[in-house]
Amino acid sequence: MKKSKTELERFSREVIGAMPFLLREFAKREDNELSRGKISCPQMLALDYVSRHPRVRMTDIAQVLDVRTSSASVLVDRLIREKMLTRAHDDRDRRVVWVGATAKGRKVVSQILEQKRRSVKAVFGPLTARERAQYLAVLLKVKSILGRASAAALLLALVSQPPAHAFFWNKKKPEPVRTVVAPSPASSPLTLDEAFSLALKRSETLASEAEDLSLAQARFYRSFRYFLPDVDFLMTRTERDVNSGGGSSGDGISSDSRRRYTPENKFTFSQPIFSGFKEIAALRATGADKSQQRLEYRRAEELLFVDVMEAFYAVSQAEADAHTLEATKKLLEDRMKELSERIGLGRSRETEGKTAEADLKLAEADLVIAKTAVDTARNLLEFYLGQPLAGRPLEEGSFGGQSAGLDFYLDQSRLRSDVRAAEEALRVARAGLLGAQGGFLPTVSLDGNYYTKRVGFQNGNDWDVTFAVDVPIFDAGETLADVKEAGVTLRRAELTLSRAQRTAELEVRNAWEEMRSAKAAESAFAEAARAAKENYEILSKEYRLSLVNNIEVLDALRRNEEIQRRANDARYDARRAFWKFRVALGDLPVPETSR
Repeated sequence: MKKSKTELERFSREVIGAMPFLLREFAKREDNELSRGKISCPQMLALDYVSRHPRVRMTDIAQVLDVRTSSASVLVDRLIREKMLTRAHDDRDRRVVWVGATAKGRKVVSQILEQKRRSVKAVFGPLTARERAQYLAVLLKVKSILGRASAAALLLALVSQPPAHAFFWNKKKPEPVRTVVAPSPASSPLTLDEAFSLALKRSETLASEAEDLSLAQARFYRSFRYFLPDVDFLMTRTERDVNSGGGSSGDGISSDSRRRYTPENKFTFSQPIFSGFKEIAALRATGADKSQQRLEYRRAEELLFVDVMEAFYAVSQAEADAHTLEATKKLLEDRMKELSERIGLGRSRETEGKTAEADLKLAEADLVIAKTAVDTARNLLEFYLGQPLAGRPLEEGSFGGQSAGLDFYLDQSRLRSDVRAAEEALRVARAGLLGAQGGFLPTVSLDGNYYTKRVGFQNGNDWDVTFAVDVPIFDAGETLADVKEAGVTLRRAELTLSRAQRTAELEVRNAWEEMRSAKAAESAFAEAARAAKENYEILSKEYRLSLVNNIEVLDALRRNEEIQRRANDARYDARRAFWKFRVALGDLPVPETSR
């Protein structure tokens, strides 16, 4: 058994020593976006996955990379800026985001994979077929042990560490490990409310929705034309060819027919009196349309809040994660000092120091990744805000739970803005059907003229009025077709409303369960974190009394770090779940926008 452990230790040292050389030599044979450092390995994995599908969801990418959805969103944003990926909201459900690869993205993936295939052929070409088969068998066995998701996570951890691996790819001196610098006291903290207010001003999506609201307002104004008369002032001058010879020269019709120029000035007005209830239907439709657009705009604000909230807490969570790793690194450094003294006194073995040193290097690598996550999360939040954070700290504020029962909130879901917008759309459809049916009824109108200038035998007639009744008899089925189409639109609106109500209830029910689960997990992990910290402190004291060995202390430290990070994740998951529940209810205090 001891011999097996010694052999495995030698094997691990040889593999770790050979790996940097292999990576560097493979990188020398490639010249592409990955080897030049323009995209990272995780971005390459995401780009390769997306390019093999017509379109994928953001959650699919997060699952493939074994990261959070917010982290996958940040990664995709960078590829979108490089014009390698595109992102679009689903036409039916704006919460669903679809990601697709561009022609440039597919070309980059194809080039990288082709160069890697050439590198593998060049490096393994001198080996015999049997040697290659043995090597491949070992790789496939290691792959089955790691598992597909674990392999992706491992690759992400390995390639994203600038101090350990950046020089293999870019042949530059590694950047020093950055420390989190606390902002100056003069920097006012950024709250979630303020972040949302800034995003409301910057969002292009909301600006587009506001233009739709303005169009609805314009249609509402236009509907008043059915109730108010049209008034115009008309000036005409009629010129005709007349026979200059013969005829009488008196006044009257005969003289008017020989008049070469006939000027006329008049005011005209036209007032529809009855048009088969079309004017009432039009006013109802435009009023409901305006309300529908206003409610859809409000729902767009609520969905924007979800995006801003996710980005806001992603920054806080990443910073808390980095703080935990900083603390772990400090504890390991203190442990290294203590072990060095004990080794010098002969009270500890040298292997204990090497084990602690390896743990310290792993902690440093994890810290680099965590600080990169802080930067990328801040970049995403700045994108929504439309301005840099400039070192401003984030103030999370307080939030309260929901005390009422689920049935109460299910009833409240019918007041959600998108459900009410569907109700207004149904009103529009009903008004459209009423207007179409009005085509079977007669129309009544009143037209009049007031003359300010007339010549000829009508010179003394200052005004005239025409009362008209138009009874439809046959129009080749056009009105019937309009009624049929309006009926179909009405039935679709009824189905859309039913689906919106059921979807709202489902989302409230799911958000309720997720919020309760997240709160329970937060409480449990908080207790676990307290116990893990106390356990490490106790073992550290017992180690100084030679009651436990170094391996037990390091295991306790690793366990403490893991639980502290999971407790941090649970804490922010609970905050996200709370706000998502509020949005699912439509109970978010979004400021009303009047346009």
